[in-house]
Amino acid sequence: MATTGTRLTQTEIRLFHNNGFLKLDRGLPEPVTSELEETIWRHIDEEIEPVVRGDDGTVGRISDVIERDDQIFWEVCTGDWVMEPLESLLGPDIVVHKKRHNHATLRRGTDTKGSTGFHRDVRQWSRPLVTALFYLTDTNLENGCTRIVPNSQYIPSERLYGEDGRLNEDHGIFTQEVPVPMPRGGILLINSLMLHRVGMNHTDEARMSMTIGYHSEDSLTAADEPNHAVVHRGSPEP
Repeated sequence: MATTGTRLTQTEIRLFHNNGFLKLDRGLPEPVTSELEETIWRHIDEEIEPVVRGDDGTVGRISDVIERDDQIFWEVCTGDWVMEPLESLLGPDIVVHKKRHNHATLRRGTDTKGSTGFHRDVRQWSRPLVTALFYLTDTNLENGCTRIVPNSQYIPSERLYGEDGRLNEDHGIFTQEVPVPMPRGGILLINSLMLHRVGMNHTDEARMSMTIGYHSEDSLTAADEPNHAVVHRGSPEP
């Protein structure tokens, strides 16, 4: 694991690019983790829109977290604990993408949908994102930690997707999945082209996380407005 709040070493950068992911230990400080967790619970309990409901009608996701009134969302997704490692991968001018991820999820043991299928956060290599998952609870095999296929970001899409545009889940690569348990407050960085999925929660306790997408500022960034906020390192506001 890498240590958050510091620039990545060349070995850590190589591991991210080779494997498609990097685990950051000692991620969010406990007071920040607690404040974010409490805020997400409040938005879920009060059903503050926009929300996504499960089959049973309960709120399982709150969307557009960056745009919500509580500043804790922006503080977490632009704090040094994630921005310094990202700067090693993306450079000093980092785009926080508002229309790719930008949500917090509560996954209950009663979730009837079980695990999600394998997917890529973007399908093609033309402009990949770095996906950051912020864990508000410990995740493990029992409560459905993230599962990944290491190095799968290098598999051409035409080998994975059928003519209907759907992922061929019979592809033998999926037998190579590995679970990625993460501690409360930990941050998992994922190459958006890497195949991954969410596991099923077999416990009585809900599992909570927040997901944000990032990419480098470039000549195409202006065309994305208003779907992004550029963070020039040290910028305090979106």
